[in-house]
Amino acid sequence: MAHDARGARPAEAGLTGADCPLCRVVAALRDAEMCAHPTEDALVRKIADLPASVALLGYDQTYRGYTLIVARRHATELFHLREPESTQYFQDMLRVARAIANAFQPRKLNYELLGNAVPHLHWHVFPRYADDPDPRRPVWNPTRPARPPVPEEAAVTIAAIRRHL
Repeated sequence: MAHDARGARPAEAGLTGADCPLCRVVAALRDAEMCAHPTEDALVRKIADLPASVALLGYDQTYRGYTLIVARRHATELFHLREPESTQYFQDMLRVARAIANAFQPRKLNYELLGNAVPHLHWHVFPRYADDPDPRRPVWNPTRPARPPVPEEAAVTIAAIRRHL
């Protein structure tokens, strides 16, 4: 496939569609604070609209403040975003990470950008605490059940992050 001078692959960089669950979430949250989760019987809660992305409260709040930063435009690789969009997307993630750090003072933040299960750019930012379930191991543990937040907890967590954005 042809690449432009900045490395973007136009055919993939501009994909959108009803088949991408994160494209549906981004569209649903354009004028809303919450929408249905695309795969769980739960809600997706928006933390903030950012220039190149949308910050969402993670579905599993085992790690209080876990947030996803989802690219507004569908792309499957960072290099599919053209400048200055790729730089702005990275800056959005850093802004959210700082806000989480200031709001909750975790001992460490873990950052992940995978896309194997959902091929749409989205950062996972996990605050790690001294008392978390396994502080020296990765966060993904299929034997541990997810801990969705109750509405009040979600509201408090979102407000704390927003105060520092």
